Amino acid sequence: MKQLTELWETVNAVITMLKSFTVAESIATGELLAHGAIATKLALPYANITANSQKTDIITAGWKLDSIIIKNNGAATVTLNIGTSDGGTQVMIQEDIATGVLLNYSVGDIFSLSAATSLWFHALDWTNIDLEVYVLIERVK
Repeated sequence: MKQLTELWETVNAVITMLKSFTVAESIATGELLAHGAIATKLALPYANITANSQKTDIITAGWKLDSIIIKNNGAATVTLNIGTSDGGTQVMIQEDIATGVLLNYSVGDIFSLSAATSLWFHALDWTNIDLEVYVLIERVK
């Protein structure tokens, strides 16, 4: 009876954990996806970027930034910097993205095996700019 009680408690603990386990946590830790496969490549979508912004801990420790796909849905060209620090240019420097352009910007950098990395999107002028961004990451660890 004691073993059955312990098993029941374990099952309930797992159910409680699964109920609180979000997709973001699953992606961030590289855990099993809904269909049972382990994620090795992911596309993280961000829509309506219309001002300088930070995407906190977007690149999980042990993942590399493969590429960034950017579509300018706005009515003006934007000159964009992307960095791992506020105002930084570690990823992209002064890239002009015209209205309607779909840019695939290859990166291929691993920033850390032990800590998550944030990305900052920065431009001097966001007038009539609306970016749709997909950050493609790949598991290396």
